[in-house]
Amino acid sequence: MQDKEIVLSIKKGNKDDFIKLYDKYIDKIYNFIYYKCLDKNTSEDITSQTFLDAFDKIDSFKEDK
Repeated sequence: MQDKEIVLSIKKGNKDDFIKLYDKYIDKIYNFIYYKCLDKNTSEDITSQTFLDAFDKIDSFKEDK
């Protein structure tokens, strides 16, 4: 399942599918943030907030972009 399909599924009400995006991107996002701030706790906090924000705003995802 590709990202776009996962997001569309989530928008249709299958909120549990968000874990697929989380599993796919957690390491990439965490590592990116860690290399910017070089602090484990801060990186974990920002990564968590990033996923919370993505989940909260999933309905604004534009399929054509």
